Amino acid sequence: MSGVRMQRILPTWTLGVPCLPSVALAKEGWLLSVGVRQTIALLLAVMVFHSLPSGLSAAEPSPRQIGWDDLTVKVQFDDPFEALTQEQLMKLSIYARVKAMLEHVPEKVSEAMRKEADEAAVWLKGEGVDIAALLAKREEIKTLRKARATATNPDLAGKDLRMPGYALPLEYDGKKVTEFLLVPWVGACIHTPPPPPNQIVYVSLEQG
Repeated sequence: MSGVRMQRILPTWTLGVPCLPSVALAKEGWLLSVGVRQTIALLLAVMVFHSLPSGLSAAEPSPRQIGWDDLTVKVQFDDPFEALTQEQLMKLSIYARVKAMLEHVPEKVSEAMRKEADEAAVWLKGEGVDIAALLAKREEIKTLRKARATATNPDLAGKDLRMPGYALPLEYDGKKVTEFLLVPWVGACIHTPPPPPNQIVYVSLEQG
């Protein structure tokens, strides 16, 4: 899966601290340094940075400072699921799961499951939740959410950039880190769920 390819990045270590390399990752399907597979969970579409040595001469312009929001392109849409409470989402999930099973594997639906789904539907209607309308938009919203999570900013391609972040080491050359993921918060991808794919940066250092 490809992302934006940068010519050079200057890692900013003063604004972040390295994370411990306690997660196993493997590289697959490399094509022009594009493609990283995180073996613990899911295939990440990462923005790929090709990094050159960080020592710039005084004649070269200073790299542009960017933030994490600059990596993305806004995908605007109304998400009706965001208005639901956690309890409403849980009840809707119960109803949707049993409904799908009744359509595809009805023999696996017990009476207790039917009762739970019916009770969830009654409760949701009492809350004013339009179950049919939400389920009808589920696939559309899923597609839009994926687009929002993977949209990247093409204007950054080929630029010299500087940005803050926290390093998740991937590869070492002795004691030097030669490849790492730059993430927006401490513990991302290790102690917490991973950020959206367009909020994970793969960095390769020629000299570590």
